[in-house]
Amino acid sequence: MNMLENTITKCVIATNQTYTEALKKAGAFGMEEQKAAFEMTYKAVLEILSQEAQDYLTTAVGDLNVYIAQQIEAAVSNNKKELKPVKEGE
Repeated sequence: MNMLENTITKCVIATNQTYTEALKKAGAFGMEEQKAAFEMTYKAVLEILSQEAQDYLTTAVGDLNVYIAQQIEAAVSNNKKELKPVKEGE
């Protein structure tokens, strides 16, 4: 499971670096772009996992699609916390 979580985290970071950051800087990161970023990340995770790994993980967690989606959201949240700049006085 750690390997899956690491894969998801790396895919979230990659999407952020290659897609999200530029759009945010341009002020163009709305709901549609958020959905696209999620789909890019989700697709990247599935492309990395072999069918054998997907079958094993489905047995372990049940609905793999839901599990991956939840882990992507958690990784995005964690990534935001790590990247949040510290304000003066904090």
